[in-house]
This record gives sequence, C-alpha cells and structure tokens, in this order.
Amino acid sequence: MNPPAEAADSPERQAPSHGLARFLIASGVGLLVFVIAIVTAWFEIAPIRNVRYDQLLTQLSLQHVEDAIAEHHKRTGSPPMDLNMLRAADNAIILSLRPDGLALDGWGNPFAYSVEGDNYVLRSYGRDGKPGGVGLDYDLSASPLLPNEAIPTFSQFLFCMPTAGITVTCGLAGLISFLVCFREVKPTGFSPREVLMMLLTILLTAVTALIAAAFISMLHIPWGH
Repeated sequence: MNPPAEAADSPERQAPSHGLARFLIASGVGLLVFVIAIVTAWFEIAPIRNVRYDQLLTQLSLQHVEDAIAEHHKRTGSPPMDLNMLRAADNAIILSLRPDGLALDGWGNPFAYSVEGDNYVLRSYGRDGKPGGVGLDYDLSASPLLPNEAIPTFSQFLFCMPTAGITVTCGLAGLISFLVCFREVKPTGFSPREVLMMLLTILLTAVTALIAAAFISMLHIPWGH
C-alpha cells in the first residue's frame, strides 16, 4: 500500500533538503561578499603610494641618485661612467646601499645604469629584477612618480604585498555573511514572498558586510611599517 502523499512531503523528509539549500545559499553569499570585498580593496588600496612602499622607496632613491649624477656632471663635465663614482659626491644621499657602496632599489637589486656620451639611462627593473613587466615588476625611473602601469596586479596585491590583514578582514566579512544568511534564510517552499524576503536579506547582509570590510580594511593599510 502506497504511503499517503502527506507523509511523503512531511517536514521530517523536507528538512535535509532545506538544510542543504540554506547551506548552499549561505555559502554562495559568503563567497560573493569575500570576492567583492577583496576586489574592491584591490581597486581602492593598491594605487595608494604608501602601500607600495618598495616602489616608493625605489623612486626616492632614484631621484637622489639622479641629483648626484647631475652634481657630478656639473663638476666634471660628464656623467659618471659608474655609479660607484658617486660615493665621492657631497650630495650623493642614496637611501639604500650595498656594502661596496652600490645603490640598490627597494627590493635590494642594483640599479641599471648605462652611459652614452653625455646621455645616461638610470632605472630599476622592479621586483623581479628583469627588464619589462607590469605592476610591481614594472621598470621604474626617477619620474613620473609611480605611473599607472606600476599599480600592482590582483595576484601581486594578494601575494606580494603586506596585505594579509586586509585579506583576513575580507574573509571575515564573507564568514559573517555566511553565518547570518544561514541563520536567517529559511526556504520552506520558495513562494514569491519568501524569495523576495530572502533576496532582501541577502542584499542587506552583503551591503552591511562590504561597508564593514571597507572600513576595517582601511585600518589595515600598511603605511610602510
């Protein structure tokens, strides 16, 4: 004898599927909030000069080296054939030096320097120490100061910069969104009213979490320390 239809649709049989639906919805919302928060942090924070401390230090050092080259050129009538010659210049204030006196960029790599007649080229090859590249690997000169091409890529922002606090904060925003949605979203039949309320709850949770993530992330900006 077949069981009554009511028994087949009893709350006991529906509970597991509803629990799975709640988990999947909450997981999706939590992941979405985390992704939006971390991408927003990249757009808003990566261009800030103080966050890109190695690049800023590099260009400040490049400017000092160029000042020393100009002084040497004024004194001798030609640019130095080697940066080591700048050690005797009174204004050769270089921010980072190797033990042998050679100027270094913010990543500890020596500057690339070449001379042809009265012209010279001075630059840093960036984080990777190789010509070319984007973001942290972009080749830098004394000017312009931190061009747009030198803005860190998304992967560099996550893995090559001191942004662990920001990433953790965005992760916490996603976790909080997951917990709130899992508690509040209770699909029982997905009627139009229930779907609308569920979407409003998700939207409110996501917006609140993103605002909190943006505010807290600003507190984690590493100002060169």
